[in-house]
Amino acid sequence: MEAIQADYPGLDVRGVVGDFTEHLGLLPGEPPRLVAFLGGTIGNFLPADRGKFLRSVRDVLGEGEWFLLGTDLGRV
Repeated sequence: MEAIQADYPGLDVRGVVGDFTEHLGLLPGEPPRLVAFLGGTIGNFLPADRGKFLRSVRDVLGEGEWFLLGTDLGRV
């Protein structure tokens, strides 16, 4: 986080330690916010759990806020 803040001094970067399936409502910061969910973890969810997670992200973020989802090229 320090490296990002050094490159972008006006950017407020905060890391959160928690379970992303349970603690999204505790995300800090004032709008507008960007939530980044990187790595391919979304592919490890069962379809119903994936939908539940994405709905919870939608419920936490307000108008004008952003969600960045990273995926990988998994096999089906």
